[in-house]
Amino acid sequence: MQDSTVLLRFRELMRHENVTYYIIPTSDYHQSEYVCEFFKTLEYIFGFTGSSGTIVISQEEAGLWTDGRYFIQAEKELAGSGITLFRMQEEGVPSVREYIASKAKSGDTIAFDGRIVAVEFVEQLKCRIKTGVVIRYQMDLVALLWKERPELIPHDVYRLKEDIAGRSTTEKLSELRNCIRKKQGTAMLLTKPEDIMWLFNIRGSDVEYNPIAFSYAIVFEEKAELYLYDEAVNEDLRKELSEEDISLLPYEKIYAHKGAGKLLLDKSAVSISLYDAMQEGYEIDFVKNHEMIQKAIKNQTEISECQKAHILDGIAVTRLIYYLKKMLCLAKDTVTELTECDVVEMIESFRCEYPEYLYPSFATIAAYNENAAMMHYKPTENQCAKIAASGLLLIDTGGQYYGATTDITRTIALGDITREQKEHYTAVVKGMLNLLNANFLYGCTGRNLDILARLPIWKLGIDYRCSTGHGVGSFLCVHEGPQAFRWRASDSLPEVVLEPGMVITDEPGIYIEGEYGIRIENELLCVERERTEWGRFLGFEVLTYAPIDLDAIIPELMTKEEREWLNVYHRKVFEMFCPYLEDEEKKWLSDYTHEI
Repeated sequence: MQDSTVLLRFRELMRHENVTYYIIPTSDYHQSEYVCEFFKTLEYIFGFTGSSGTIVISQEEAGLWTDGRYFIQAEKELAGSGITLFRMQEEGVPSVREYIASKAKSGDTIAFDGRIVAVEFVEQLKCRIKTGVVIRYQMDLVALLWKERPELIPHDVYRLKEDIAGRSTTEKLSELRNCIRKKQGTAMLLTKPEDIMWLFNIRGSDVEYNPIAFSYAIVFEEKAELYLYDEAVNEDLRKELSEEDISLLPYEKIYAHKGAGKLLLDKSAVSISLYDAMQEGYEIDFVKNHEMIQKAIKNQTEISECQKAHILDGIAVTRLIYYLKKMLCLAKDTVTELTECDVVEMIESFRCEYPEYLYPSFATIAAYNENAAMMHYKPTENQCAKIAASGLLLIDTGGQYYGATTDITRTIALGDITREQKEHYTAVVKGMLNLLNANFLYGCTGRNLDILARLPIWKLGIDYRCSTGHGVGSFLCVHEGPQAFRWRASDSLPEVVLEPGMVITDEPGIYIEGEYGIRIENELLCVERERTEWGRFLGFEVLTYAPIDLDAIIPELMTKEEREWLNVYHRKVFEMFCPYLEDEEKKWLSDYTHEI
């Protein structure tokens, strides 16, 4: 719960600056989803801890717009703050742009920090607002209010070896330059750190859980400019990049760049302030970032590293399930001393046994019973439930390994659960298996396939308010586009054809507010299956292996084919992990993955 006096102080600043509406998104200078402490304004000032949201403040109202992942969480965190929750994409709920356009009148001023708001948003806002409404985007009111703001601290960057990256920077730049030539451009501006890290085979640690560095890049026909904090780059790396005709420039100097010709950029990824700076010398042409697609299509080295990491990750999760089952079966129907935070520490300790493991790929979600209904719940010292030998525990966790990124979710029954919970669990497993075993023609997007996962859940009259799956980086960000499984079309989210080599999660779920949440998540690799007279057929190869709790499944609700799919999956789990387990663990896993 956040103190409502925050809004009073903010409104006082707005009156002083003659601002009618002020907009604050959960983004940074690069339009990132996950940000460092310096940019967590909505968390530190207003109390909302989600990774996606926008607050709009006026003298009369204040609202937070966020998506279905955070509805339950946001209601709790905003209680007493004076901020109204706007549930994005729900019937009758206006978007941020629609809301402001309906309220703002001639003479009003809309303001925000233009360094953290994308060109695309501003363009769409301008198309909606009435004549006479002023937009000011060189105004950082947050800096005036947030006196104890954390520092923006850059960390050392390093080069990823080619035997891990799989392709050289020279090769990647050559492909990008072909794209620039086809678009008749002089240069391309890149602002997404994860794209820049991939392109230049560099990694950093400027954002927790994400091996990225604050950076910009401009790629020309014969050279490239890479903007990094000076203190983050050592002389060896500087020399290595120079030999590849890559000039290293200070991060903050991007706004001083002067050029001429046609500059290509992605208006959803470039801030309005940086766009304005670039307009001084260039003709601007909007494109979707070419390297996003290339980054998403993993090369054989990246695939191999991913497969190796998933074996280690799967063993860690399997051992966690074994330990929890063994420990809690001795404490039936009682509250133990075990907490959600203990579960977070346990999975971390299992992973730390591997030298290849570096750190988590996101904050582990260990959510017991009703806490699991909040899709992105994270236990903390002040919010950490004790776990009993009953009910459901959802564990969503992932790791950064040198060369790969993992993401896995398992929901386990810790004792007796209800018939309804079992029915819901079975529906989630059926949906996950349906999508995992899809066979489809090349040209399909994630939106064509999403229904395979949702159908068993929709048949119950239930839905989950998020996508079914997202791309995953190669030792990069755990959420990676542009590929995704989602049923809803969106102007702001690209819809791309699924390509062999893309990695994507398969994670349907059911979330019952105040009671429980269920999610099963595997990562899948898109592969070519066959070519026939009807076309080129693709499918998925499973990357994630860990047992699925048969104690929570009602086999009679599954078709014969679905049961066989699960049996085949579990046989693979046992065969794969058996050599790595102790005798008692092997016996348990054999029983736990028995055929149904």
